Amino acid sequence: VAACATPPGQQNFLESQRLIKEGKIEDGLRYLQKAADEDPKNYRSTYFRERELRLGQLLADADTLRGLLQFDAADAAYRRVLTVDANNVRAKAGLEGIQIDRKYRILIAEAETLFAADKLDAAAAKLRLVLAENPNHPEAKILQRRIDERAARVANPALKAAMGGTISLEFRDANLKSVFEVISRHASINFVFDKDLRPDLKTTIVVRNSTVESVINMLLMSNQ
Repeated sequence: VAACATPPGQQNFLESQRLIKEGKIEDGLRYLQKAADEDPKNYRSTYFRERELRLGQLLADADTLRGLLQFDAADAAYRRVLTVDANNVRAKAGLEGIQIDRKYRILIAEAETLFAADKLDAAAAKLRLVLAENPNHPEAKILQRRIDERAARVANPALKAAMGGTISLEFRDANLKSVFEVISRHASINFVFDKDLRPDLKTTIVVRNSTVESVINMLLMSNQ
């Protein structure tokens, strides 16, 4: 009878492995913790190693989802971490970050609506709330640049007319600066390039009878 008895912790350990394989990480870690309590010598280090690995995976998934602006899914992933480790600093910071991201998304969406209605000052005021806290927010910076360009055209009728003209382009893996040089010659618009722009940056664009403004915006956004 003694020889056939299940060693302490083994049953909980096997159950933990089954649950983890099924993606039930929280339940699996709970069973693994039980195994560690029953037999610390054999399962304690395994528990902490598995816990660190699985929580790291959940946090990485949550960060990726947040980066893709899938805030609900990211929120759920961070909260899964907290069910296992209630004091996890990274998960708490992620949840706070999602709240800020959602606030920025609302402000930028409102700014886009105002921009579409040609209410440039009001749109810029919305963006200032974002850029004051996060000066490098990519969407806010792009929209701010578009606002500045439109404001410049309003003050410069010749620029407004040039940006409203049409152009057709077909470039594949072409030097980005060369594409802007073609637009410059066609529309009589001057461009100043940021000193950090890589000279070897390539782009592909195929457009037919599109406005110069839309082509420039397309190039700016597609090449960040």
